[in-house]
Amino acid sequence: MPSVTQDEIFQLYREKFVPAYADLVVLAQTKPTQILIEEVNVLSHIAQSQNHKIPEALREENLVKAKNHLIRATIDLHKLIFAELKGTLDRFALDSKDRLAFNKSDSDVSKGYSDFMKTGKEARRFEVQHIGNNPLDSISRYEKANEIGFELYESLDKVKLKKLEHSFTVFKIKEFAFGIIIGIVASI
Repeated sequence: MPSVTQDEIFQLYREKFVPAYADLVVLAQTKPTQILIEEVNVLSHIAQSQNHKIPEALREENLVKAKNHLIRATIDLHKLIFAELKGTLDRFALDSKDRLAFNKSDSDVSKGYSDFMKTGKEARRFEVQHIGNNPLDSISRYEKANEIGFELYESLDKVKLKKLEHSFTVFKIKEFAFGIIIGIVASI
């Protein structure tokens, strides 16, 4: 069994897990139960690695298990971030009216969304094809997909969207009122 140090685990926690966890909590406005369970598992294994009442081999095994739980949780976080971003971007990037709310050209929005989806699919395929082999590479691929998604997400102008929604509502009301007036005039 490969040797793992606490420093490796804590570095992975600080550099990969915490940023992804923070992004997800902000996006989803919740802390997913499965991630909380994984955190407890990581902590339990780290605590057992410090239990001097068990043999050294078991303590080292617990560090490996802690790292594996942390990697799994980090991958899951990135998949959840991808899903959250996709849910929001689908609404805006796929609707020609709402696409106007981006502070990017229409073609840049379409290309960004396409790149986001393509990179996300590639990350998922890589993860499935390399289960148990290079999980940190899976994390890097998901990070790349989510960076593209965040870039597009951050170009979404909520104020502009509200103005667009208001303009389209006013247009629909005017269109409806004009239809009623035409109907009344035609019936007279």
